[in-house]
Amino acid sequence: MPLKILIVDDSATARMFVLRCLQISRVFESAEYLEAGNGVEALKLLHEHSVAMVFTDLTMPEMDGESLFKRIMANPKLNEIPVVVISSAGNPAKDRQLLDMGVKAVVKKPVSPAKLAEVFHGMNNLPK
Repeated sequence: MPLKILIVDDSATARMFVLRCLQISRVFESAEYLEAGNGVEALKLLHEHSVAMVFTDLTMPEMDGESLFKRIMANPKLNEIPVVVISSAGNPAKDRQLLDMGVKAVVKKPVSPAKLAEVFHGMNNLPK
């Protein structure tokens, strides 16, 4: 059964771009990609599917990426899921705070296959 990877961003174009970058980078041998437009939709999908990894934007309506991450970490059924933040915000202090909270990586937009591959090479215990 293929891994399920969840991509969360309020922009359908941004979600499509992240998905293509993940496919091109070949980080995952085979994966099924799920998409959500905000944290509320993402939590629903997380409860309906066995998700191996989450990629989320920070700035979204209804529930932002940081709130989504906090909800994932607070849930014993979800808190082992690695979360990567993809953001256009240039705030090193916020990046450090997110990493200190347990986010696996913060990737700056625009994302690229090379950036994603680099992030994965620096991470341990990733789903395959």
